[in-house]
Amino acid sequence: MKQPNIQFLEYKAYQLRRLSLKATTAAGSGHPTSCLSAADIVAALFFYGMHWYDPCDVASLANDHFILSKGHAAPLLYAAWKEMGAISEEELMTLRKFDSVLEGHPTARFPYAQAATGSLGKDFRLVWGLL
Repeated sequence: MKQPNIQFLEYKAYQLRRLSLKATTAAGSGHPTSCLSAADIVAALFFYGMHWYDPCDVASLANDHFILSKGHAAPLLYAAWKEMGAISEEELMTLRKFDSVLEGHPTARFPYAQAATGSLGKDFRLVWGLL
């Protein structure tokens, strides 16, 4: 197995932190600290661990899949996809805007989200059988 380029991964983690802070600042809301604390592992997964991914065919079963269970770190997920070339920095800056697919928690509106996650990604009434 090929060894990771640590300097490259550190740079990508830095970029993910920078973009997450920039996006949450532009939005005036969000959870930047949730993004900062997970940037290293997301960088390692996106830029070293995930080997097979076709952004032109997001539904392909051959793709590696990334599911963000830490829903408050959605800006980090979006920053990773920006760094992968799937979205632009301009689109990233639409985080939490009314017409944006970049919501506060990942949802199916964002084509690269595998699942709605975090406590706000589920309807608690369904989880607890109240419906």
